[in-house]
Amino acid sequence: MFLSFSGEDHYLYGNLVHYTALETYPEKNPLEALGDRIRQLRLQKGMRQNEVARRCGFYKSGLNSIEAGKRNISVMTLYKIAHVLGEPVASFFQTGDTGEQ
Repeated sequence: MFLSFSGEDHYLYGNLVHYTALETYPEKNPLEALGDRIRQLRLQKGMRQNEVARRCGFYKSGLNSIEAGKRNISVMTLYKIAHVLGEPVASFFQTGDTGEQ
């Protein structure tokens, strides 16, 4: 299913684009799924939120909101978290222990 955004009409390359209300996801919101995966990997490493957040350069509350799926993060933030956890960024998008993507 594709993301669409609530809001007004926008023009993209001269074409009218209307963003409709956010659609429902088949399973879980992608931000929540990403946050769950970050939390899972952090706990597997035996690390606390405040340790990971400090080493990434942001507050514990920031990491908490990322893990809760309430914050849309940049690619750079994703790389920082991956580096601190000693994981490749791709590991955030794998499901379960099978390495399935």
